[in-house]
Amino acid sequence: MAKKDSSEETTKGLVADKLKEIDGYPMAQNTTVDGITWFKEDSYKGTSYDWLKDVFKKASKKQTMRSKGTPDYVVTLDGSDIIIVIECKGSVDDHSCLDDVEDYVKHGYGGADETEKYAINGALWYASFLKSDYDVISIGISGQTEQTARVSSFVWPKGEEISSIALIEDGYLDNSLVSITQYKSDVNSVLGRMGETEETVRKQLRRYTLNCANFLRQNGIEDNSKAGFVSAIILGLTNHESALYKNTKNAIDHKKSTKAKKMLSDPIGKSAVNQLKSSLYGDGKDIYDESYIRGIWDIDGIPQGKRISLKKFYDTLLAKDELTQAPKGKDKLFPDGDTVLSCCIYSLYENVIEVLDTYTGIDVMGEFYTTFLRFTKGNAKEKGIVLTPKHVTELFCDIAEFYSDRKFDENTKILDICCGTGAFLIASLNRIKQNIQSEVVSDEKKVSRYEDAQKNSLIGVERDASMYALAYANMRFHGDGKSNLFNCSSLLIDSYAPVDDSGKTYTDTGKIPLNEALSDFGDIDIGMINPPYSLDKKDNSSKQEYPIVKQINELKDKNKRLNKKIKEYRKKTDGKDYSEAIFNCQNEIKANNDLLNKYEKDFTNSGLREVAIQKGQDELDFIASMLHYLKKGGIGLAIVPMSCAGNSGTKLRAELLKYHTLLACMTMPPQLFYDSHVGTATCIMVFKAHIPHDKNKATFFGRWQNDGFKVIPHNGRKDTGAWSSIREEWINQLDGTAAIDDTIWLRKKINPNDEALAEAYIETDYNKLDDSVFERTIKKYALYKYMDEKGLLGD
Repeated sequence: MAKKDSSEETTKGLVADKLKEIDGYPMAQNTTVDGITWFKEDSYKGTSYDWLKDVFKKASKKQTMRSKGTPDYVVTLDGSDIIIVIECKGSVDDHSCLDDVEDYVKHGYGGADETEKYAINGALWYASFLKSDYDVISIGISGQTEQTARVSSFVWPKGEEISSIALIEDGYLDNSLVSITQYKSDVNSVLGRMGETEETVRKQLRRYTLNCANFLRQNGIEDNSKAGFVSAIILGLTNHESALYKNTKNAIDHKKSTKAKKMLSDPIGKSAVNQLKSSLYGDGKDIYDESYIRGIWDIDGIPQGKRISLKKFYDTLLAKDELTQAPKGKDKLFPDGDTVLSCCIYSLYENVIEVLDTYTGIDVMGEFYTTFLRFTKGNAKEKGIVLTPKHVTELFCDIAEFYSDRKFDENTKILDICCGTGAFLIASLNRIKQNIQSEVVSDEKKVSRYEDAQKNSLIGVERDASMYALAYANMRFHGDGKSNLFNCSSLLIDSYAPVDDSGKTYTDTGKIPLNEALSDFGDIDIGMINPPYSLDKKDNSSKQEYPIVKQINELKDKNKRLNKKIKEYRKKTDGKDYSEAIFNCQNEIKANNDLLNKYEKDFTNSGLREVAIQKGQDELDFIASMLHYLKKGGIGLAIVPMSCAGNSGTKLRAELLKYHTLLACMTMPPQLFYDSHVGTATCIMVFKAHIPHDKNKATFFGRWQNDGFKVIPHNGRKDTGAWSSIREEWINQLDGTAAIDDTIWLRKKINPNDEALAEAYIETDYNKLDDSVFERTIKKYALYKYMDEKGLLGD
């Protein structure tokens, strides 16, 4: 018995040492730091957690319910609905009564003999006494060294039965025990709560953006300026060093402390414009002066050149006289502020900044922009803007991980050359965070790896200055990516054969072509794009030519002329000797051919041969650009109009497939972009970069026509609850593990010139066709014809 007690005390000592090491934890038991306290056995007696002795007064592991029991450790967080209980055993043989710890979900804590003997069973037993009021983290630990001691952590959800428990992690003491705040995040993840919580917050945000749009309209902010205006304020409020943030926070905190509905006075008021500019640009004459207050770009380390387009954009927005006038249309969401700008600052702080600090997966500016588009007739169509729904950005991550055969992490580089508000980049960063959090590594290591991802993993390019500003604000709000955003055209023709500076971007070294800027990132693994749709060809696109192509063509033209001369010399009948002239022409042709061979070789080796196909603004041109920047074998995904995969895109697509593999093409639901007021029928195309398409290898084709979303009047397109299972089914189809159904998906070998739409190969399910389908289709067509003839379809 003495040997067992000694062995168990060793384990307890290891756990105590580990608790002291966890970031944010007190260095001693019964000491509170930032609301966190850890107790050994019943040391909670006489503290504010003295009530625990009543909870465990019948918790003997013998399950007699007549005597007390005490967990080896309890960790608490003041004011929280989460608590940790830890049970230790000296030997790893006493860790679990089951070979697979995941089976505890079915087995439970077991009988008295098991709760007494095994660490996991004992921890779950103690958790059963707390589960009515808490999400209980139940941890079993056993072993004699930090490297070999096993750690198994479960969550018992508040108010639930033992069958609802979920395994958080199963590892070893040197890298598995984390802080109670991290466990709080892990609980939401393993129980699937975060998705529900974020969707609730997203709905609140949508409602707020509608109110915000109306308020801005009443106060003279034009529709096409609203999103940029909001992005400027959000950017300013993320600078915690600025007077703007401090004054706003103090004013809101004071209002809340007095429980007043409105502020008694406005500390920002007429100085709101200057305070916002100072928060963005910095405050003071010299950045090296001690009194200088850094602007958001100083904090982010944004190169001076990149600030030019942003400053020009924001200066124009903040020059409006309306911003310093008294606000009109105040309501419960805009109650404070003496001026339009200060009123917006206070409202955005309370309804966006405060609420969304913990929900980093939400595309904040995307939500605002989507809502504001409703008030801007024709804006989406004129600019070719199609904002990607959140579930599609997550699906892109699923597909990219499947085809690259690896999960996103801090070493994955992801590029979006048409980044808009940054939706794909945000989804990718969120996926990286999820993947890192799920790994069995220390809390500190997770934080370090995620910070590396924020700094290095995301690369975005956006030509439109207003959208670039939105992307910058969005990425700033989500922690990073802002220094890897470039404001320029991403079309290769503009970078490699520029007629102006549209294909150049600012970096630390000045303004350089985009291809040079992106080359500094090394191998780029993943490309994701939703390019502008249906843009007109540029007027100069047919005149632009790549320099090396121009040189090759000029040499070929010279040789044609020389060969023509030789034929003319040989046809002459004037009796003169033209052998020397013919010889000179032949020598010149030979010299041209030598140079031509060199140019052709350089053309191939440079990788430019594969990009020379791209000259205009077809959606496939953007795919060519994206693929060019990926490493060999990199995965590129694009959601584009179906015409790109159909007959009309055959010529350019065939050129693409000379250099890249088409892995998959999936037709998407017809109303996918309903919220962007764009009715374009789309498909997702997936490519493997720089590996020519092999006609002897099959491509995946799918008709993914139902994603479980429905259009809700006045509220957009919403998930009916089926998306999660549909998403899993789609990935199973890619994997080939889904039930075979050639009316929905199949694999087929195609040639580069073949049509790449699923509809060309998928079988028709005639069982689903009846008279009602025919009747409904005729009615829809008749209504369409009537509205078209009456001019009711709109532009």
